[in-house]
Amino acid sequence: MGIAIWGLPAGKPVEKSLANKGLIDYIGSHDGRWPEWNRGGVAMFSWQLDDELALLFLQPDMASELFRLCQRNRDYLSQWLPWVPHIQQPADSATFIRHAIEKFARGEGLTTAIEYQGEVVGVIGYNQIDQDLGKVAIGYWLAERWQGHGIITRACQALIHHAFEEMGMEKVEISAALENEASRAVCERLGMTQEGMTRRAERLADRVVDHVHYGLLRDEWLRLRAVSYTHLTLPTKA
Repeated sequence: MGIAIWGLPAGKPVEKSLANKGLIDYIGSHDGRWPEWNRGGVAMFSWQLDDELALLFLQPDMASELFRLCQRNRDYLSQWLPWVPHIQQPADSATFIRHAIEKFARGEGLTTAIEYQGEVVGVIGYNQIDQDLGKVAIGYWLAERWQGHGIITRACQALIHHAFEEMGMEKVEISAALENEASRAVCERLGMTQEGMTRRAERLADRVVDHVHYGLLRDEWLRLRAVSYTHLTLPTKA
């Protein structure tokens, strides 16, 4: 089943050769929101959310940059992410990017780099796209230095809007560790409903954490948008 993602109209099949074409020929602009853009002399596609913030489709040549970002934030990210200890060299980040592109080509996910003020500061995307149930799950991480700028909240707002308006989804989900107050605060600022908790959901380094699950339905989002969704107060932490 085709999906509407970043300029791909609903119903258009995503070819498996997509990963080998660098995605440039497929994504294109969508009502002017997905312009071709040059970053360091390399053509890629981005979604410019505002004057400071953009989402960049992951490209293989970004592996070293993502690895350095992870390396600088290793201790901080390891508090909440199980995969950090497995990223030991740029080749590991390259493998992550390759898998992300392949997942996109299958119509199962979408992963982007977060660029803030011209610098890559994290990653966000749809970790899961479930066409049968009409829902997506958003996941993200952000470098410690850039916490507190509303970056994740703004990026999530954009992905939520895209899921409902362009992809025709009926639900958006986000899960966070029980103790991850900053991430849970993002969900609450977005107007999501806490739906439940999975106990002993994930091992992180030397501890096992519970996960809290948040959801937002299309009709809830429409009501929020009608009132004040586009005027949410930016967070003090993200």
